[in-house]
Formats: sequence, structure tokens, C-alpha cells
Amino acid sequence: MSAGIAALTLAVALTDTPWETAVARGFFVVSIGFGLIAGTGLIGARTQFATAFVVLTLAVAQRLPGQAVSNPPSPNWTRTIADTNQVAEHRFSLAEAAWKNALSNSANTSLLVCAEAVLDQPDAMTVTVATSNGTLTRLIGAEHAYGAHPRPDRGGFYRIPIQRELFDRVEEATVTVSASTTRTPPLRLCGTHSIRPGVDPNASRFFSGTEWVAPPGPTSHTRWLIELRLADKDGRTILAWY
Repeated sequence: MSAGIAALTLAVALTDTPWETAVARGFFVVSIGFGLIAGTGLIGARTQFATAFVVLTLAVAQRLPGQAVSNPPSPNWTRTIADTNQVAEHRFSLAEAAWKNALSNSANTSLLVCAEAVLDQPDAMTVTVATSNGTLTRLIGAEHAYGAHPRPDRGGFYRIPIQRELFDRVEEATVTVSASTTRTPPLRLCGTHSIRPGVDPNASRFFSGTEWVAPPGPTSHTRWLIELRLADKDGRTILAWY
């Protein structure tokens, strides 16, 4: 009887399944299921029968339809600045020792902003960096493309150098990004998640044209892909800070 149940278990596991799944299920049924059935036979026929029945029950349960599992939200997303009244903002905390130590050893300071699609004009975005030492406003466009831009419809970084004096002995910096007044919106900015320990989950926000709200990402703790980078005299990145 136990042998018949074991054979039925194997048939249940293998029937109407892709060959890759059949191989995997067959391996576990034979190596584990049959092994348990054979092993419990040393205890007694009743125990062996009960074990064979349990293994069959598990094989049947494995074939029951499971609950659909939705894909997790992408860690990368884009949101559109639809007109010149909308603004993306990100605040940098510059009080941590890691930032101060890297700044003291750096030779170059730059700001990187990620935008979806290659910007094909020299004045696509208006970017402002403000600290207690002053304010810098620059137009970012095609000539500021940085790193790989493998396709014209994919996101990529745009980089502008910033004088280091803007960050000397300051505790915070605020960056705002908007579509330039000479560009016809929309403009898509990239976003991601705040994963650095200690980063303020509310450091990024979005001005809708009427009010400031959380960045429109798919989950909480999302932020714009706006970074400060410190490099040595040879251009090697010391620190990427967000």
C-alpha cells in the first residue's frame, strides 16, 4: 500500500508541469519523500503508511494555486515637472563627520542631477544650490551630461562643478531643480530610495505649483537622485553624498 501511495505521489508531482519543474520535483520526491517512506518502514507498517500519506498530501498541496505575489516597486522611478511653477527640492545635511572629513581631503566638488532622457538643449534645467555661504544658480543642459547615456530615452546624470567655498563650515545645503524658462516642459527627474543610514526621509519634497508635498515616488522614504560628489585632484570620487 505504501509503495502505491509513493508512486501516486510521484505522478502527482510530475503531471502537467514544465520539464524543469518536473526534474526538480522528481528529485525531491524521490530523494526525500521516498527516503522518508522507506526509513519509517523500519518502525512499522502503520508509521510507513502514515508517512506515505503525509508526503502525498504535501505533493497535492504543492499543486494548489497560490496567491499571486505582486512585484515590488522599482527602486528607480521618474516624475514629471509639467510646468515652470513646479520645483523639486532636496536638502543635504552637511554636519556629519564623514562629509566634513571628505570635504577637507577633496580637490573638486560637484553636483549631479539625474534626468530621464537626454537633454538636447543647453538650458533644460534651472538648478540652485543654497548654503549659509551664498547661492549658486546654473542652467544645466546637454553639455553637462556625465557618465553613460546609452540610450536617448534613458535617465542619466548631469554634472556641474561647484566652488568648495560654498560648503566651508556649513551645516546644510538646499538644492532646487525646475524646468528653465526657455524650455518647454515636461521635464522628467529621476528618483530612488533613501538607503543611507541616518538620512532624513523627508529631505526631498516637491512643489506642485500650489503647495509643498512629499516627492511623488511609489513608496515612502523616496528621494530625488540629486547628489553631491567630492573628488581628489585626479578626479577619483571620494564621497557621493545625498
